[in-house]
Amino acid sequence: MPTGDARRFIWLAAALLAVITLPATACVATTPLVPSAVIVPDIIEVPIGSSQVFTVYYGTVLRFTIQAGKTGSECLVVDPSFDAVNSVRVIAARTCDGMAYVSADIGSGRTPLISAISVVER
Repeated sequence: MPTGDARRFIWLAAALLAVITLPATACVATTPLVPSAVIVPDIIEVPIGSSQVFTVYYGTVLRFTIQAGKTGSECLVVDPSFDAVNSVRVIAARTCDGMAYVSADIGSGRTPLISAISVVER
């Protein structure tokens, strides 16, 4: 049978082990942590005649959609020559009637990612 000091050491070691392993045992049934999908940039000013690339990280894009201005004007044009996975390049053709938005559809049951664009004159 351990003496006083040895018993105290064993008790402290057991308490320390319990404190260290308790958080790990509490997380056993959870799913692995995965970063949320994000679109970059999320808001930007683009001068007329310039282009901007929007990229989605940590998600697979099914489709990009552009909603431009209050009346759906053609102030932004998708560059058809740009071919990169999970990315789209838009060209600011003229000023928009309000804000424009690039929306990335990342799948059923997932909230679309949206980036806001303000087209400005140089």
